[in-house]
Amino acid sequence: MSANRNALPKTGSFVVDTVRDVIGQVMDYDPTTKTLQLRPPRGGLEWDARPGDVRPATDRERLNAKVQAANCARRWGG
Repeated sequence: MSANRNALPKTGSFVVDTVRDVIGQVMDYDPTTKTLQLRPPRGGLEWDARPGDVRPATDRERLNAKVQAANCARRWGG
């Protein structure tokens, strides 16, 4: 994450889960379990990640994720 380790990524932003080595879009934060809920750019099942285990996606990773999401939405009529 950023220099401020207590700051959470914003909902809708793209992050990389460093444990799984995959990119995900932040859908929510669960204060009970203290986990972020991430969703693959192409859609699908969300997974939980600890805030300390994610980093902001680079510009290139973010662009790639947005292209994947757009292609998937187009394919399914979204």
